[in-house]
Amino acid sequence: MKVVLFHHLQKGNAPEVARKVCLALHRNGMEVWADPRCLGLLKDMDFVCYAPFLEAIQDADVAVAIGGDGTILHCARHVVGTSAKLLGINTGRLGFLASMEPDQIGEIARLQTGDYRV
Repeated sequence: MKVVLFHHLQKGNAPEVARKVCLALHRNGMEVWADPRCLGLLKDMDFVCYAPFLEAIQDADVAVAIGGDGTILHCARHVVGTSAKLLGINTGRLGFLASMEPDQIGEIARLQTGDYRV
């Protein structure tokens, strides 16, 4: 399963959450992709593959948007027209559109088992 990260790294604890998400995805056997602009943040994670988001999302199974509702909406605009599903993890204030909060990252394994609702 190919998972592509989309995040707003200036949003609160988004960098820390992005790292935790990468580790959780990798531990659960998922292929992790990120934009090359994240190389500085994720450089010690040799399992992360890099490609521009718009390129990587074309054949991805899931896009994980890490940020607030604006980040999730921005990601959704790029996911439309692909077969990827969108999972939002809130690092903003309200997080009305998010499916997860940072303390629920352990639940990300459910992507691999299909134990989720679209």
